[in-house]
Amino acid sequence: GYEIKEGSFNPVGQKVVLHRPKEMTPNRVPELWPEDIIKFNSYNTRKEELNNLVEKIKYNIEVDGLSPSRDILVIALGESREAYNLKVRAAKRLNKEGFDIYIPKALKNNIFYPKFPNEDRNKFWNEGGVTFTTTYRAKGNEAYMVYVIGLDKIAEDESNFALRNQLFVALSRTKGWLEVSGIGDFPMYDEFRKVIKSGNTFEFIFQRPLLEKNEKKKEVY
Repeated sequence: GYEIKEGSFNPVGQKVVLHRPKEMTPNRVPELWPEDIIKFNSYNTRKEELNNLVEKIKYNIEVDGLSPSRDILVIALGESREAYNLKVRAAKRLNKEGFDIYIPKALKNNIFYPKFPNEDRNKFWNEGGVTFTTTYRAKGNEAYMVYVIGLDKIAEDESNFALRNQLFVALSRTKGWLEVSGIGDFPMYDEFRKVIKSGNTFEFIFQRPLLEKNEKKKEVY
């Protein structure tokens, strides 16, 4: 949906200006919502990140009136096992506050480790539970309020094509509002803030990404 207004990707090292025309941006939420629809926050610790996540979800349900299932989606970033562990840790934190959670494949809410034969691989939502997932399982699903946690897992290896693609999939799961978070401080965080601030026009110096460390990462459910 973007067009090149200035520069070129070949050769590398040039300033490139990309612009997304209004007609290519069908989301009308910005016209109806006075606040930012995309937010990014960094925290010192994972505990702090997850505590803030829980408070925001509680507000979404109790004040905003969003439905736990289908309206809210939490996506954990990172390579296979670390993403899975972060997903479960975040789900347990919300469940501790008395809210039902749902892990895809489980037959009912509040099952943190669904296992065969008590699972349904096609099941992604469950009534009354907030879905916590990895990017791989999130493909093809959308929600009005999407939380993407663990951006530091991408920022630690930001030139990795597979991780960058994972981030794109996660960000594009929203139908309305998006909140992204991570811990620590990385150059990628500045890039992320710049993109949010730029709106429909983004200016940057194009550099060819480094080759990813591994050709393919094993995905987990």
